[in-house]
Amino acid sequence: MVRLRSRDLRATFDFLRNTYALRDLKAFAPHVISTLPSVVASDHASYNEVNPRAGRYSGMSEPPIDPRLLEAFTRHMSEHPLIAHYARTTDGRTLKISDFLSTQRFHHLGLYSEFFRQVGVEHQIAFVLPAPPPLVVGIALNRSRPDFSERDRLVLNLLRPHLIQAYRDAEAVTRLQQEATLMGLAIEELGRATVLLHADGRARNDTSSTSMALAIFSAPFATS
Repeated sequence: MVRLRSRDLRATFDFLRNTYALRDLKAFAPHVISTLPSVVASDHASYNEVNPRAGRYSGMSEPPIDPRLLEAFTRHMSEHPLIAHYARTTDGRTLKISDFLSTQRFHHLGLYSEFFRQVGVEHQIAFVLPAPPPLVVGIALNRSRPDFSERDRLVLNLLRPHLIQAYRDAEAVTRLQQEATLMGLAIEELGRATVLLHADGRARNDTSSTSMALAIFSAPFATS
């Protein structure tokens, strides 16, 4: 049985404390891929949105990857064993490429020769966040060596439910931001100015206040 050490638990709790801060989807992905390696060491971390049916990929990585290499990934992503497994089973638990392929078989893939070898990756571990099909949202960690351990898998499986909730929170924040923007546009069409306030009475300088209102408050007041 795999046991976590006290330092593993401290790193996990620190990561969770920061992850539950409210963020929109635009901020969620950079936060996760920049902080998750503090819990499970990796050379690259990536947030990936894949549509296997349409052959489309978008995402980001830390450190960034040459867009030309990402084009190669898109061409060969049907060879990826973790994407294929999820498409068959919808099993989003933490899995490694080595769960499915030997090193020799992995190296025979065009996906390896045109993408993974070019970025210096020999091992990958990943899990999936719920998304409406056929979209697959995955977070992956990559290394040159050694392969990821069962301790790493356990930590990521423990974190996954929390990241699912944080992802849903980010979706809700994004939705509220979009609704506030649309409401502001509708109000301005009526020629009205609207301002929302913080609890201490200060005006919120964001999309919740219409541009007309912000212009009024930023204009200098005439003095007699």
